[in-house]
Amino acid sequence: MPELEIHSINVSQGDSTLIINRDINKLEQNIDKAIKAKKTLGLKPINPVDFLPFAISEKIDLKNTIRMAMLIDAGDDIYGGDVANYLEQQGVDNTTEFYTLATHYHADHVGGFYAVFYKNYDVKKQLDLQTVNLAPKVAYDCGDLLKWDDTLTKTIYKAYIADLKRRGLTDSGIFDFSKKYNLGQDSNGEWICLQAIASNGTVSVDGQKKKKQAIDPKKSPDQNARSVTLILTYGEFRCFLGGDIGGKGEESGGNFGANKDTRVKAFYSSHPDIETHITKVLPKVIVKDPARARTAPGHICLHSANHHGSASSNDVFLIEQMQPKVVFCSAGIKASFHCHPTQEFFQRVDKNVKYSPSWQAPGNTTTSNPTIPNTVDGYYITEMAQDGRYGKGKAAKQYKRTLPQGKILGDIIMRPISQVTPNHMLFSGSIDIQVYGTGITTDSTMSPISLRPMEPATQAPLYPIGPFIHSCDKH
Repeated sequence: MPELEIHSINVSQGDSTLIINRDINKLEQNIDKAIKAKKTLGLKPINPVDFLPFAISEKIDLKNTIRMAMLIDAGDDIYGGDVANYLEQQGVDNTTEFYTLATHYHADHVGGFYAVFYKNYDVKKQLDLQTVNLAPKVAYDCGDLLKWDDTLTKTIYKAYIADLKRRGLTDSGIFDFSKKYNLGQDSNGEWICLQAIASNGTVSVDGQKKKKQAIDPKKSPDQNARSVTLILTYGEFRCFLGGDIGGKGEESGGNFGANKDTRVKAFYSSHPDIETHITKVLPKVIVKDPARARTAPGHICLHSANHHGSASSNDVFLIEQMQPKVVFCSAGIKASFHCHPTQEFFQRVDKNVKYSPSWQAPGNTTTSNPTIPNTVDGYYITEMAQDGRYGKGKAAKQYKRTLPQGKILGDIIMRPISQVTPNHMLFSGSIDIQVYGTGITTDSTMSPISLRPMEPATQAPLYPIGPFIHSCDKH
């Protein structure tokens, strides 16, 4: 039953992920009521997997169909209204058990929360840009501001806290690595859970209570390294949400040849290596199940690209440990100084390029004798920046990117569509992951044709782009 939904909302160069526990039975009831009231609606789909896209295409009200929802980041402030409207479209309102999480205090992650909490108002046109304003039951974040934080971070943080206070809320950082944050049960009683394995520069050591500081907060603490890093579990299905954490980008992280990050780093582009810590702890959080022959310890079905697909994150050793089936990336259409997502990222996750037919085992120092095949079946991007130049002055380099296997979708909706229950853990079955996109861009100057065209054979009438099905069998 397709009851867990993961939405990567298109906020251009930013991040906003909506997790929904959808009551499929109530969704069907809303569809039946709408069809009865309006005879012109199309025929109700036979397969429950198609209920949601049908309801959206027919503009059927989705209110009261959500058990619980969490919004992880809200993009930059100029996209906050888009995020709020997207939440409303999906059925989130002030009757919903709704939570928010700010992974860290960069503007492209927390700026949009203002518009989610309050209505955006267009002063020139004298009208509301959205119809909803939401009050989360709990607003989580990465923790308190540090006295060593830079001036810009302090300004963003203070604005975020002020928005919460005006809503009568207080921030509540996630630090308890021994606790799982439940987003409710599905119709079969299976829990949807979030577990933090890193936050505020502190990482889990054993996946439980033991933790350690991974950065020195007294040495200009990096906001990206403070990102709350999460594992979402739903039966055997697992999704990794790492915010903007970084890795090494070099051979010591498994990045050989053209996969290696050779860019000249400015001070603002140098980040502590959090991914190596995560690589070590994943097998302790996700252990091998002896009852399932194909289980891979530390395996992740769906990976959200760290730091928008930067060259110094998403190290090969981390991706190899996860062996993900699907990767998605939130990125923007305009060229910028950081050039995300990068070609190095695409090469690390794409089977069809020279340097990523296989992954290297940790400790290897050459590209010979690869040990683990690349398991990525598909990778998807909200938008992609134009080709351009990276860096300034003599260090500036021209960059171009290609996506041999990737697709650009606008908003991305991902759902495990196989039934997942505790009993299913005893079998060697697979989980089918459905991915589709809205084709909606965040820039009015970007025509829909700029989105990667889809093959007619995979285009279903109810789905703007897709759907694409990927079978994950590493459990």
